[in-house]
Amino acid sequence: MAWTQADLDALDAALALGAREVRYADGRMVVYRSVREMMGIRGGIVATLTGTGVRTLGDDRVATGMSTGVMRGAPSYGYPYPGRLIP
Repeated sequence: MAWTQADLDALDAALALGAREVRYADGRMVVYRSVREMMGIRGGIVATLTGTGVRTLGDDRVATGMSTGVMRGAPSYGYPYPGRLIP
């Protein structure tokens, strides 16, 4: 599915209201589990619309893709893996 500016606007409106459900431009209704999940989706939409491959999350810049070294479920042994994003 291709994201549109209307989708971003709908998500932003829901975030501004504190709602967890969003009706997108194509008529889909999505209920998100948390604001954090919504912000993650928002970052993906922004990355898609701008074509940057990097999404912004507040003031932090978070790289997208598998090259980030995220290893879910792997033990950290007290230290993060190089490039690991800690949720």
